[in-house]
Amino acid sequence: MGKEVTGGSLFWKDLQGELDADPASRAAFALSLHTIASIDDVVNGIDERRRKAGLSKAALARRAGMRDAAVRRLFTASDTNPTLRTAATLAAALGLRLTVEPMARGERVEIDRLFAIAAANSEPAPLPAKRRTGRTATRT
Repeated sequence: MGKEVTGGSLFWKDLQGELDADPASRAAFALSLHTIASIDDVVNGIDERRRKAGLSKAALARRAGMRDAAVRRLFTASDTNPTLRTAATLAAALGLRLTVEPMARGERVEIDRLFAIAAANSEPAPLPAKRRTGRTATRT
């Protein structure tokens, strides 16, 4: 990972020790940080556009057909994780479209490396159980 986890509490020191000792945990942690940063970029971009448009959170909520509290929480809570539908709806209410863009080469190389480490140290997901249709056969 190359970065040290910051913070002086025992929790952060223990976490740093675990990350230093286990490459798979370090890779999973770094991938989680990347995911969180991507979500933050989307939420912050929508919120910045809302402010530039001069809209309150409540006004954006009304425009998007959402509850005021949900939109307020999205822009003020530290642990938001909106659905793609929520982000796309708010973006559209501001005249925006969510898009996907390629990573810079160096970032892509690092992410690929982290995924390879995580994949090499994880067990494959079990196959889903066969679903029953709920239909019953009738015998005659």
